[in-house]
Amino acid sequence: DFTADLEDQLDHVSAGEADYKEVLRGFWGDFSAAIAETSELRITEVLDKLDAALAPQLYPPREDGSDPRICPKCGTGNLHLKTSKTGGFVGCGNYPECRYTRPINGDTDSNAERVLGEDAGDEISLKAGRFGPYVQRGEPTEEVKKPPRASLPKGLQQPTLEKILVGFDENPFSQGAEEIVKRTGLSIATIQRYLRYLTQQRILKKELTYGTQGRPEHKYSKV
Repeated sequence: DFTADLEDQLDHVSAGEADYKEVLRGFWGDFSAAIAETSELRITEVLDKLDAALAPQLYPPREDGSDPRICPKCGTGNLHLKTSKTGGFVGCGNYPECRYTRPINGDTDSNAERVLGEDAGDEISLKAGRFGPYVQRGEPTEEVKKPPRASLPKGLQQPTLEKILVGFDENPFSQGAEEIVKRTGLSIATIQRYLRYLTQQRILKKELTYGTQGRPEHKYSKV
């Protein structure tokens, strides 16, 4: 029985004997087949059961003590486990007015949405979608239902991007790659790869500076 087996697996998660991500990964693979075999299995009922049983994992406590089930974008909707053709994700109950979504791996700072900068009057934002982090220009409007967006290139990680950008939030002055290496502890090759991406997205701007000795150096600052 599909639901009975699911309940057994959720009991293992609650007891700390199973990884909830692995349980969900297996669940999405069997879910479509189970739905096709029986009309008695209602999607909403199964999702409600999963959402309640995995609440501690899906909605861990927030540092500020606020309700982890409240949508961080609109501030009024309740987050809930949802499903799509590609698998599960957490989304806001105020959809379609609020389109906040994130992967099913907890509401941590690494998944938080943030404004990276501004270009031609449009906010450039880093967002967490059900397929992973992406960068978006502007917000949906009546004229533009789907703003331009792009996933982070392969090999780039959102936590690393955040780590680099935090320094620009704290220090508005231009910084060189070597300065960022010292601040973050990352390799120069990694820093250069992320700086190249951030300048291409017009989140950072690059300028050439000349010292009294040696070669000129590229400095970076927020747009």
